Amino acid sequence: MGGESKDSPPYPDLQMLQFKDLVLKEVDSTIYYQTRFPKWVEGKGNVVCCFHSDNSPSLALNLNGGGARCHASSCGIRLGNIVHFESKLKNVSESLAAKNLYKEFVQKTLPTSRLTAYKSNLLNAGPSLK
Repeated sequence: MGGESKDSPPYPDLQMLQFKDLVLKEVDSTIYYQTRFPKWVEGKGNVVCCFHSDNSPSLALNLNGGGARCHASSCGIRLGNIVHFESKLKNVSESLAAKNLYKEFVQKTLPTSRLTAYKSNLLNAGPSLK
């Protein structure tokens, strides 16, 4: 379509849908955290917190829900999922973080048929999701 950038989602109206819900459903927390902490090995404990000066690993990653919690008394940050984490890490809104995660993880791997079905389900769900 004319005027679309090469970085646009395959469906322009997908921007109106729930990026956050789609990202949380489709992006594995382990894979996300491995991209943000390349030296971290799954199951090997905490990582060095990226939200304060940290000399010992104090940031616990919850791989079931995607949250993170820093155990350092000077920080104590608690983030509920990978979208919250990305928002805080990049200092952007949750909406922009979700869109960026969509582009990084979902758009490249999710078959078009799944995107179409997700879009259709959301549009047919009623006004509460629009």
